[in-house]
Amino acid sequence: MYAPDADDWDSQWDGGEGRIRFLGGPAARDQDSPPRPRRTADASTVGGGAVRRLLEDPVSVLVNRERVARGLEVLVGDERLRTSARGHSAEMVRLGFFDHMAPDGTSPAERMLAAGFPLPGGENIAFGQPTPEAVVADWMNSPPHRRNILRREFRVIGVGVCVTSLGPMWTQNFGYV
Repeated sequence: MYAPDADDWDSQWDGGEGRIRFLGGPAARDQDSPPRPRRTADASTVGGGAVRRLLEDPVSVLVNRERVARGLEVLVGDERLRTSARGHSAEMVRLGFFDHMAPDGTSPAERMLAAGFPLPGGENIAFGQPTPEAVVADWMNSPPHRRNILRREFRVIGVGVCVTSLGPMWTQNFGYV
């Protein structure tokens, strides 16, 4: 079985054009405090169907296009991973942080396990990209995020988004089967 390495959880990249500000990690200490996003919509406020159809599912479709173009298998959507991803996006907004590790120390793997998914793999997060196309493009231009998207061993995906006054907070969880 494949053992994930430290890069699976790497969030230290700059999306350019000021779209991504890190609220956690060493780089954040030197930044001015960005305005705290205020949640305007997520699956719990506008209905999971609308968020899924307009934002989350298109990310999965775009990720699968990237994989197919490189001869990789498509990822199958998993509701447990979607639940974990949605929860993390909402928690980052609610608590005002941007990191794979929650303030209480909970890791991506622990969140996926708590959501009932037995074989967690990796996680991508992003903030502020207005569309699924923009967030996937930014992830594909970031080596650690691209590695997650194109990791041959991953077989399932769950995408969760929380729309805020400053733009969407995106989380993408990957798993093994």
